[in-house]
Amino acid sequence: MRRHPHLGLSAGLLLVAFLAADAVAGTTPPGCRLHFYGTYSIGTRNGVSLPDRISQLRGLGGNFIVATGKSRSDLDALPSGMLGAPGCTLLKAKDWKDATGNWSATAAQAHLQALATQFDDHPRVWGICLSHEVNEFADHARRVWMYRQAKQVFHNKKVFFYYSRAPEDYGLHGQAEGDVFFIALPPFTRTGDYDQAKLLEKLQVALSVIDRTPGIPLWAQTSINADQAYVTGPETMIQTWGPDGERMIDHARTIFSRTSPAGIGVTGFFWRSLGRFEWDLGYPPFTAQRARVLEVAQQWKCP
Repeated sequence: MRRHPHLGLSAGLLLVAFLAADAVAGTTPPGCRLHFYGTYSIGTRNGVSLPDRISQLRGLGGNFIVATGKSRSDLDALPSGMLGAPGCTLLKAKDWKDATGNWSATAAQAHLQALATQFDDHPRVWGICLSHEVNEFADHARRVWMYRQAKQVFHNKKVFFYYSRAPEDYGLHGQAEGDVFFIALPPFTRTGDYDQAKLLEKLQVALSVIDRTPGIPLWAQTSINADQAYVTGPETMIQTWGPDGERMIDHARTIFSRTSPAGIGVTGFFWRSLGRFEWDLGYPPFTAQRARVLEVAQQWKCP
């Protein structure tokens, strides 16, 4: 058995400090990380019906579809054990304003009430993703106002927004902006090369601000050969994610092995998309890539 030399007081304190610093950096081993896993939107390309596509997602370990759009019938198709979130473009910036372009509680409440009538009682709806890229048109104070307007109307469901990136003003003064902090984590350059440094930069911002809102979970989505400008066909899937999608596993490991200083990590993750875009994960020849989706579920999804 290997024996470690006796540490003096100063050396022992140094070791404790080193271990503490490593904990703050937020790295954790594989295991139960994801409570919700699936796709950001879903589609019926290549002649696959919606029920069959949902069944395909379930077979890949998915239990959640975020951004199901505005259709209640799509939610009706979800089987027991699978949940969804309508959105994420239910309310555009103009829908929070009156006819003169001013932010308006009256205008917002009218739109929100219509959505609540449609979704607040649906058994397959976990929550509502109200607005897309909310950080692009509303600052922290305005997002808090929007969230509070929604909470006056939705009594049974969670409400949240989708952020194109984690804004540095998120959660100021401990004020929640939604029941979930849901962000994009794109790992690719404008030309489609995988860029882990870019991923880490975006992830670190999110992890640096999430502790401001205790109790609010962190979710993320990553587009995979969807509607990015660089996508030209199956070849760009290979370029970004590797011949057999091996970078998908590295991508997941990078995200799920990191937490905030308070220990908060990503607990909901969604690939975008499955059968919505021409060459996304629903493209029939991408058997290996879909196998990676399942592998991520097997490694990190909670029972």
